[in-house]
Amino acid sequence: AVDDAGRFLGLLSDGDIRRLLLRDEGALGLSVAGALNKGPRTITSDRLVTEALELMEQHPCGTQTFAAMGVSRFLVVVAPSAADGGPDLAGIKAFIGGLPGGSLISVFRSR
Repeated sequence: AVDDAGRFLGLLSDGDIRRLLLRDEGALGLSVAGALNKGPRTITSDRLVTEALELMEQHPCGTQTFAAMGVSRFLVVVAPSAADGGPDLAGIKAFIGGLPGGSLISVFRSR
């Protein structure tokens, strides 16, 4: 979510909503502003892709959402885990974000 000036306020993913519902059955009555995850994991655009991958690989949630912050287009590359704990390169997928008006990419990790 962004404010009227386009400043980032927070994210609201399907995982965030599921966690809210586990805590409060009335959570569907909240406004988006009241339900936002205001502290998502972030990385600055000057960091290396390998650093971003390390951060993402440590993410325990089943759903990850990627948002462009300060760039017009971005690439998200995901892969399932291999038996040795590393990425399974045979299952790699790539997504391009940054459509006019902004975009988010949400990836659900099936187990």
